[in-house]
Amino acid sequence: MSGDRRGVSPAPRDASDPVLSFEEHPRRLVALATPAHYLSLAVAFAVLLYFARVTWFKGDEFGFFARMQPGQSVNLLTPYYEQWSTVPLIITQALYTWVGLHSILPYNLWMLLAHMTLAHILWRWMRRIGADPWVATALTAVFLVVRGGILDATEEFWYWQQVTFTMSLIFGFLGVLLIDHDGPSDRRDIAFWLLAILSLMSSDVGVFLVVLGGLVALLRRGPVAALRVISVPTLVFLAWLVLIAHGAPSNTPTPRQDLPLLLQYVWTGITQAVIGATGWGDASIVLLVVLAAWMYRERRLARGPQALAFAAAAVVPLFFFGTGVARVALGSVEAASARFGYVCIALLLPASALALSRISLRSPGLGRGLVVAASGAWILNGLAGLEILVQAFTPFMNTTMRATTLGAAQLVATGAPLAVGETDALP
Repeated sequence: MSGDRRGVSPAPRDASDPVLSFEEHPRRLVALATPAHYLSLAVAFAVLLYFARVTWFKGDEFGFFARMQPGQSVNLLTPYYEQWSTVPLIITQALYTWVGLHSILPYNLWMLLAHMTLAHILWRWMRRIGADPWVATALTAVFLVVRGGILDATEEFWYWQQVTFTMSLIFGFLGVLLIDHDGPSDRRDIAFWLLAILSLMSSDVGVFLVVLGGLVALLRRGPVAALRVISVPTLVFLAWLVLIAHGAPSNTPTPRQDLPLLLQYVWTGITQAVIGATGWGDASIVLLVVLAAWMYRERRLARGPQALAFAAAAVVPLFFFGTGVARVALGSVEAASARFGYVCIALLLPASALALSRISLRSPGLGRGLVVAASGAWILNGLAGLEILVQAFTPFMNTTMRATTLGAAQLVATGAPLAVGETDALP
């Protein structure tokens, strides 16, 4: 029969036909997430470098520069504000020897490259634990510009000292990625020792990254492996405390009556970090509650390849608790520091990516779309805050701060007498 088409094979689709089948489209869309991530790194680098064009030095970094003056000793192993800062001191000394304070551009470039490196490590970490490629790419893009440690609309305009925390996170995360495996110990555990020590030598954040390594080893391989992983870095750090840091100048210990405020300090630090990242105000706390509930419900995943995400999130309250022991006397609001928020968001990001990926598993397309849309809103909010901050601080950073600092340095260099005592009689 002429109308009967049974047994007739459909014509093959031309290879040049641009129409994708239902199966091909998602696969190709997912494949675009990787180049999108690398593109976001390049764009963020250029954008942040543009925003940083008006910055200059301020604050604690002059303590580093003071060690590099004639007649002074750099003292690479001596603590700086109670932190082991050998690695940042070496970086700062290299840059200072090259350009001095004539240009902040080399310092900005180093800081941005370190920030991009950390963001890429986080992206690889999220992909490793099974997060959706687009969710990982979107959240990494948020980290690049929101609470990115380069410019922050709530506290710091430019803070070279942030390099201490960033380098600790880079070394620590690289080390933890190495020990995230099953089976017996091998060379990767030894490599973790080296990276963990470098993390400790960058800032006290390294202490909590050694704890993170121990937690991951505990979840993946048991208590014996965990003790082996933390053993050498712990011994090195204790030796530094006893032999070198002991007796160095330190802050006044926190009074006992202030210790009950630690829980408030921890809560303030975590919530303010999330609020700063999303720009949603107190509504952002809902995200924390949802994440905590999901982690409890899916806690069985903590002993598998997703151990990294669960362990990192567990370290967040430990980080604020340990930090608060020395700083809670300054008030719980001090926990909202942008530097601490930077560490908090970096630790929470993998668990957030895993949770969002799992929750949206039944409808990946819709889930990806919502995450990308929300991330876009967070990024725009961050960029708007940076632009406002640039406009507000440009006159100050370009004139007052630079002129005052360089003028004082010139007076000291020429041996001018210092004004001391009462200043009321000065003209």
